[in-house]
Amino acid sequence: MSLSFDKIDGENIVRDDKGRIIMRQKQSQVAIARFPDMDNSTKKYVTDTYVELTGRDVNGVTKFLNYETDENSFCS
Repeated sequence: MSLSFDKIDGENIVRDDKGRIIMRQKQSQVAIARFPDMDNSTKKYVTDTYVELTGRDVNGVTKFLNYETDENSFCS
């Protein structure tokens, strides 16, 4: 796993090693993306960070990232 971090116009952006945005955070709003080929260490980072920033349930985030839910978006 290789992640890159940018701050653009007050928004924190996390990209994976393929350049895809996997997490965006601006003020109290956080959004995450999922991809079928996302590795487990990236999923763990996204899950841990999202839960810490939002206080949301870890199981819901995990289900979203593993395509175990029909939700198409996941954000706070």
